[in-house]
Amino acid sequence: MRPKSLDGYIGQDKAIGKKSLLRSLLQTDQIPSLILWGPPGCGKTTLAKIIAQQCKSGSTLKFVQMSATTSGVNDVKEAVKVARNDQRMLRKKTVLFLDEIHRFNKTQQDSLLPHVEDGTIILIGATTENPSFQVNSALLSRCRVITLDKLEPSDLEHILTKAVLAVGGGILTEGCGPNEGEVSESDRKLVYIEQQALTTLSNLCDGDARAALNSLHMALQSRLCQHSSQSKDSCQSIRRPVVTSADVKEGLQRSHVLYDRAGEEHYNCISALHKSIRGSDATAALYWLARMLEGGENPLYVARRLIRVASEDVGLSDPTALTQAVSAYQACHLMGMPECDVVLAQCTCVLRIYTYLTMFIYRWS
Repeated sequence: MRPKSLDGYIGQDKAIGKKSLLRSLLQTDQIPSLILWGPPGCGKTTLAKIIAQQCKSGSTLKFVQMSATTSGVNDVKEAVKVARNDQRMLRKKTVLFLDEIHRFNKTQQDSLLPHVEDGTIILIGATTENPSFQVNSALLSRCRVITLDKLEPSDLEHILTKAVLAVGGGILTEGCGPNEGEVSESDRKLVYIEQQALTTLSNLCDGDARAALNSLHMALQSRLCQHSSQSKDSCQSIRRPVVTSADVKEGLQRSHVLYDRAGEEHYNCISALHKSIRGSDATAALYWLARMLEGGENPLYVARRLIRVASEDVGLSDPTALTQAVSAYQACHLMGMPECDVVLAQCTCVLRIYTYLTMFIYRWS
């Protein structure tokens, strides 16, 4: 399901939209050294493969793909040696795509520096971690960082719709069923899926196209296998299988929520919790709290941040807020998970009320 060109690339309008600078450079084969930074399933590798396809169709660029999880310095040196010969003999530049570049340590990343500097290779690195922390600053200064965001649910739904049609399936809108008696055998679809099922799946996968496609594949495969076994047991023809929202949820088992206790998402979520309390949005604050706890976050870490909120955002306008937060920390320490989730939720809602009253006092004072 990977697109072959930029015209088929879905999402990331900010990074490679039709009027973006990067898109203009890619279309003219003027590819700079890049670091593609984004969460899993947002299209980093797909974008690199589109660049590889352009290199194959042209005559001035050669594409080499590596993964930092399976390659080392010796592999890089061999690629650079070949690239230098191609540049001298064939006048071809080499684009080196290094997936999971954050897996290279600082010494391994340093081996790329002179070759990126003198133009022997054009480096395209892909990473799910913050390049400011995981990529050598000297290498980072020679590359342009392109941030790819999570895909919107509408983008995921578009991708899933294309996937269903590509495998010969049909999509049922609400209130419509597969009226197979009114169509010829050749026009019948192999399998049908409800539009609501696609919408549900696109909302549950948290912007991860890979997880969405894998879940769709599992749901379709399950229904087709069930249909095949029923056809063998019954002599009469039965209707084509239909994938529903329940089938999609069963295949996914749980909402696919991105969270990393030691990575970038760890700090993004705790910051979002803090800002939601500061903005007096109880619903948003409880969402980010539940997301962190569901992802396996240490409840004491969250409780410590709530103490900070009580002192920073409420402060002297109501000193009892600090007492509430410290009591919540002690309760979490005594109870542990999963019982202390209610304590953290209570403290979050109380601090939200305190911050609201604080803003009200400051506004009218």
